[in-house]
Amino acid sequence: MANKPGELEAVRTDSGIVLVPNRLFAISGMTACDRDERAADRAISEVALEAYRYFEMRGKTSEYGRALASS
Repeated sequence: MANKPGELEAVRTDSGIVLVPNRLFAISGMTACDRDERAADRAISEVALEAYRYFEMRGKTSEYGRALASS
């Protein structure tokens, strides 16, 4: 994984490239007008985790994922 977080007062952002078995995806998240910056960081993390789970599942079930696994 490679990522680049960023922050300003009441703003959080994180962008990254994530390697999942048999998959690769890029993701970017940003929050604004944050009253609770820790909650904003958590929200970005939770979205990224759900994306990871989705692409992990797709890597196991798709033709693309099976082709990569067998090569």
